[in-house]
Amino acid sequence: MFVKPYRRRGDCVARVLPSLLKACVGLAVWLIVAFLEEDYYICAKLGPFTPGNETNNGTSQQEIVARETKFRQCKSDAQIIAWVVSVALIVAGTTMIVWKKCYFKDKLLMESKSLVS
Repeated sequence: MFVKPYRRRGDCVARVLPSLLKACVGLAVWLIVAFLEEDYYICAKLGPFTPGNETNNGTSQQEIVARETKFRQCKSDAQIIAWVVSVALIVAGTTMIVWKKCYFKDKLLMESKSLVS
């Protein structure tokens, strides 16, 4: 069976994108762990907070309840962001693998042709 060679476009992009994705894996894993840990995100959103000092500062009960509500909201936001980043990493990796296999299909066809011979 004769397979007509076709012109590949973006050969450089096809070789660079997988390397960029591999380089971003470390960053994505760090982000996932940081958001699952929740402390960094809460500190960035609400500022430093020690639970024992709210009565010493003379804050009212309403302020304490409002801060606890914000605290719980930030915890759930951090969890959602961690899941979004992990799903995005999985989708990007899967897409890159499928795209690479489809893009370099002539090499796979040539290898399978040489195996049959």
